[in-house]
Formats: sequence, C-alpha cells, structure tokens
Amino acid sequence: MVLAPEHIHASAYFNKVLCEPGWKWDIRSRPMSDYDLWYVWDGTGDLTLNGTAYQVQRGSCFLFRPGDRIFACHDPERPLTVSYIHFHCEDSLLEQVAPYLLMYEDAWFEGLLERYMSQMLAREEGFREEARLLIVMLLLQYSRHAASIPNRHVQEHAQHTTVTDAIWEIAARIRQHPALQHRIRDLARETHLSPRYFSVKFKEVVGMSCERYMVECRIQRAEYLLRYSGMSVGEVADALEYQNIYYFSRQFKKYRGIAPSRLLKS
Repeated sequence: MVLAPEHIHASAYFNKVLCEPGWKWDIRSRPMSDYDLWYVWDGTGDLTLNGTAYQVQRGSCFLFRPGDRIFACHDPERPLTVSYIHFHCEDSLLEQVAPYLLMYEDAWFEGLLERYMSQMLAREEGFREEARLLIVMLLLQYSRHAASIPNRHVQEHAQHTTVTDAIWEIAARIRQHPALQHRIRDLARETHLSPRYFSVKFKEVVGMSCERYMVECRIQRAEYLLRYSGMSVGEVADALEYQNIYYFSRQFKKYRGIAPSRLLKS
C-alpha cells in the first residue's frame, strides 16, 4: 500500500490519554465520519466494531473508517491508555486494510506515534507537512504488519506467550516510572528467566535492549518536562533522579543531539 501525503489531512483531534475509570465510547447510533488510528499502550477492555467483538489489550491497534459503529469500555481497575490520531484520507486504498491488528512487537510504530504527538504539540515550522508524512508512515507500518499475517484470523494473532506478555508489562512499567532505577536481575526474576535470557527476549520483543529502553523512556520524559512543564534543567534532573545535572546534560545531549537547556528556549 502506497499513500500519497497530499491525500492525508491531519485534524486537531489527537492525544495520548489515560482513560477515566468510568470511560466508555458509544457511537453505534452516530457512526464515524472520518478515519481514526487508535492504539492501546496499556490496560484491558472490550470493543465492538460493526458487530464484531474484540478483546482490547496492550498493543491492540484499530483503523476506524467512515461509517464504522463502535462501542468500547474498559476495566476500571486496568484502565486503557490510548493514542488516537483522527484524520481525513482521500484514497480508497485504506478500505483494503484490516480494521484490527495486535502490534506487540513494533517499537518503530510506537516511536512514530510518539513523534506525531510531540510534533503536533510543539507546532514547530512545517509541523503540518510532517504530520502528514508521519500518518503515511504509520499506515504503511500498519499495512506491512497486516500483510505479514494474511492467512490467520486476527483474533488468533492475539494469542501470545506468557513470556512476551510479561515483558510488555515490564516495558509498560518502565515507561510509566522512568525515574526508577530498574535492575535487570530483578526484572528477570519477575519473568522467571535468567538475566541473560531476559535481556535477549526483551530486545527481541521490544526492539531494543532493556538498558537502552530505560534510558529512552527517561530521556523522553525529560524532553516533555523541559518543553511543557516550566521546570528548569536542574529540576528535571532531580525529578528523574539523575546523579547530578552534569550527568543528565551529557546523557541528554548524547541521545538527542542538543543540550537540554536548548529546549527551554524552543
């Protein structure tokens, strides 16, 4: 599937949000008027799309289309954290793509989602053009993933090993608590694996080493705080429990290519 960016039009409706305990989504009587890419980072729930029921979990991804009728709810004890991108598309190619996938092992897809959110919030020069390109890239990644499982029912694809599920739960916890100093041997113990095999499986499932993932989550949180919280570089370093501001600055520049103080002025 090849979409031209000029056929995509991003809207003002996008977010990454932790749904409220009493949240539900019911548009059975007034169906979707446009497209929506909907991805679940954490939590569990149920969703019915045009009469077909799905169990929603970490990695569930839906491509909603104009005319779709949807009802969704979640477990208040395990509320959904969802990214959604609403957009208009003038190309009929999207009608050929599966409406649901479980995209457990696609760190690139998650990275593109994060980039889209940050750019739309920052609204830097050229952000609308970049938003179109990012949507095209997300849809291409979605389409490639769908093509990799052509002969299996989508619900069968949702059956993953206990080890994979456990690793994604650990990855979600690292992302939610980026300041904590997680130790590989402690994380491995939770999955009943040796530290060495845990490290191998984590990289296989998530797409990067556990150590790199912990740093990336920490740096992502630091980037957000520097841009939007009004906190100083020192306050961000303290909040994320860095040894000192100098170590934080060196690590941030290594992974982002600029000094953290530059974001305070952007």
